[in-house]
Amino acid sequence: MAAALYTSLRSAPCYTDPVQSKAMTNLTLALDDALLQRAREVALRENTTVNALVREFLTHYVDARSRRLEALSRFEAVASSCHSASAEPWTRESLHGRP
Repeated sequence: MAAALYTSLRSAPCYTDPVQSKAMTNLTLALDDALLQRAREVALRENTTVNALVREFLTHYVDARSRRLEALSRFEAVASSCHSASAEPWTRESLHGRP
């Protein structure tokens, strides 16, 4: 099965990414052979390229990270503007409503 898939990958048409209007920079990655092979298989099934898969992954990763950092920044701003304090230290029992 794997040999047949590998053979079909080598003879499969090369799908290219849509023409981008932005300037692109080339990047060289060092990947494990097995990982690259699996990525090629996924790309072939999804009718795309490994390049497009990596670009999509990095876009999602950077966007999610930016959203997390922005949320943390907003949380810290709200927390720093809050001036409340407990009259006495919390205990495990008081937090769980135990007498």
